[in-house]
Amino acid sequence: MTNDKLLSQTISFLRFPLIVGVVLIHNKMGVVNIQGSVVNFGEWWPWLNYIFDFFSNVLPSVSVPLFFFISGYLFFYNIDFDKSVYIRKLKSRRRTLLVPYLIWNFIGFLILLTQMHPRFSSLFPMLRDYRIDISEFLSYFWAKDLPMDPIGGKGHPIDQPLWFVRDLMLFVVASPVVYWITKKTKMVFLILMGLVWFFQLGDYVNLPHNSNQSVFFLPLGAYFSINRINFVETADKAKWLALAYPLLAFVDTITSRTNYNFWIHNCGILIGMISAVYVVSYLLKKNKVKINVFLRDASFFVFAAHYLFMSKYMKALVMIILPKSPFVVLFIYLFVPITTILFCLAMFGILRKWFPKMAKILTGGR
Repeated sequence: MTNDKLLSQTISFLRFPLIVGVVLIHNKMGVVNIQGSVVNFGEWWPWLNYIFDFFSNVLPSVSVPLFFFISGYLFFYNIDFDKSVYIRKLKSRRRTLLVPYLIWNFIGFLILLTQMHPRFSSLFPMLRDYRIDISEFLSYFWAKDLPMDPIGGKGHPIDQPLWFVRDLMLFVVASPVVYWITKKTKMVFLILMGLVWFFQLGDYVNLPHNSNQSVFFLPLGAYFSINRINFVETADKAKWLALAYPLLAFVDTITSRTNYNFWIHNCGILIGMISAVYVVSYLLKKNKVKINVFLRDASFFVFAAHYLFMSKYMKALVMIILPKSPFVVLFIYLFVPITTILFCLAMFGILRKWFPKMAKILTGGR
């Protein structure tokens, strides 16, 4: 297998596991808000916090940065960037990014309207006095925090995971600037953006919190691509880091509630990215795994759809089961993301079979 083919297959294989990571990030079970009452399972059984932290904060924290890196890499991959290329890419991203971005956020808005209906006011008491005007409506497509948002943070569209697409579209628009700066400054620009991400410096200029990741990992991927660096080969040269990652992930988990954890956590993200690329490329090279085309194609649908119902689904299970044991809580914690992913895959399969045009529009033609 050639290095270029291995690179392509590694990117294709990674798409679905990284989406699973995104789902796990949104699988928040430590503190659950049930009809305005906060239930803190992590406080009732503190050892559960380590499991929650490992599977929702530590292990999947690699997903979004690696997605950004790959997106930045693919944008400039194997091209001589000029005005005609830029215009062509703008037109293609209108279909692959902008259209599904608008549709999924509008679906999120319709779900919000449903939750605000008086018939459901007892289920969503925090929305009882919530009002929508035109500026509020427009903010759902850019950056808005809702009263019942289980994730928190600031500055994301109503379908929260799509802040990734929003930042990616901004990168596409600014790509000539990124290209020019990368060519002129070499590593200087990357180092500066790396500091912004590592120390969350964007918070001081009111940059949306998650965007600290995009301002570094998108240009990082672009740098590798513009300079024709095969990142699979780079990961292979640093494969010893793959062996260190499990230990670092363990340390990250047990120190997750300390003031100095961000040093460990961010180092874990960098090393985890290298580890993920190396392990997948190694398994592909040795024919230990194969690309599942359906899972690859369904990745964007799972990414865009899961957040719209997963937290509500989890709350419903908690209300129905009323867990009195940590093992029941753990069951719900694991059951919800698994069944959420399976449901999204089933929906995508149905759409692709019976409504293929709609499936293409919702996934940007992927």
